[in-house]
Amino acid sequence: MRTFTPEFVRHIYTLDVSLKTYDKYTLSNRLEIGKTKLSDLIRLEPFKKKSNGYGFDTYLRAYNVTKWAEKPITGLRPHSIKNVSYGDHFLRGKKSFLICQLSEDGKTLIIDYFNSFYPRNAVWRTNLLNAHSYHL
Repeated sequence: MRTFTPEFVRHIYTLDVSLKTYDKYTLSNRLEIGKTKLSDLIRLEPFKKKSNGYGFDTYLRAYNVTKWAEKPITGLRPHSIKNVSYGDHFLRGKKSFLICQLSEDGKTLIIDYFNSFYPRNAVWRTNLLNAHSYHL
């Protein structure tokens, strides 16, 4: 039986600025397979427990043309594979799945964006995370 593997767009970001409160990354390469909804500038910042979110320690935030987005894209939940996390992105009523890979030195961030696709249960999500072709 064949396994269904949804298409994704791979974004490769490089560390631009590292501060105590966040790390800012700039897009260095996008491997186009489909449409993307991520900006060229993003940042990772610690979860400050100012929302009802749980199960994550890091927020992913995007830059929107002139300023940083008020609301983060998602909280990044850690996976059992080291330096791999995942999250979701709601846009115009559709939920998309994100898989993030951070290099050991923290200088490269890879985000695989599954546009309009989100595994509906934990088993599907775990299977997708375990079968995914990681870059780092």
